[in-house]
Amino acid sequence: MGNLKHNFWQLLISVDQLFNVLIAIFTFRKAWADMTLSAMAWHWHLIGKRNWVYRCIDTLFFFDKNHCEQSYKNECERTQTPMAPVADTRIR
Repeated sequence: MGNLKHNFWQLLISVDQLFNVLIAIFTFRKAWADMTLSAMAWHWHLIGKRNWVYRCIDTLFFFDKNHCEQSYKNECERTQTPMAPVADTRIR
């Protein structure tokens, strides 16, 4: 059951990252494949553009205080990236 939960969470994150890249295509900006839309929304807030995006996302994630800001910090600190993603090569 732990693998299912982990993989589902990874799926949600990848969909979020996909939305960030798709939006970048249509807004003619550079995107990074591993950045979530939440992190990008906070980045926009920091540079004074599109403040409404982070407000909408934070409203949707009302149960996760400062969701976009924390997503941005996690992106900058690379906390969402495992130290050794292929270290455990055993198939379970």
